[in-house]
Formats: sequence, structure tokens, C-alpha cells
Amino acid sequence: IIYKMFRLIKILYQKKRFTRIMGNMIFAILFFAVLYFIGGKFATKFLGEKKNISLYDAVYFSIVTQSTVGYGDLVPTNVLTKGITMIQLLSIVAIICAELD
Repeated sequence: IIYKMFRLIKILYQKKRFTRIMGNMIFAILFFAVLYFIGGKFATKFLGEKKNISLYDAVYFSIVTQSTVGYGDLVPTNVLTKGITMIQLLSIVAIICAELD
């Protein structure tokens, strides 16, 4: 079974489409992580949020959100970060739909 998994990964990796999809997904993770980080700083300074978000937490939250796992240990607490989360989810669906077309 492990051999078949590695063989499938090798076949997918050789295709340019797979590389493009992974590139888009990684870009989206990093882009939204930066937005979460900036949004967290903004919320702490101007909206009276008590907890400051680190860059590590922003990347972690972006990956968990994009993979639709949603552990619940980090949650958006204000309108700004909830809006960014909704935009991220919709954009990931759009990326996947565009690539599967």
C-alpha cells in the first residue's frame, strides 16, 4: 500500500497541474495568514481585543481553516477576522473548482 501511495504522489507531482494547484494553495495559506496577522494586530489596537495573535498562530489558523478541519482552538472573535475567514473559505472553493474544470 505504501508503494502505491508513493507511486501516486510521484505521478501527481510530475503533472504540472498538481504543481499549479499546490502553488495556489500554498499562496492562499500564506496570503490569508498575513491577513489574519494584520487583522489581529488591528483588532488588538483599535477594537479592544485582549489577545494578540502571533504569526505562527496566523499560519496555523490559515492551514486549519483551508483544510476545513476546524479544531476550534483558535476562532475568529471579531467582524474583521470573521470576514477574512469567510473570504478564505470561498476563495479555496473557487480555486478547487477552477482547477477541476
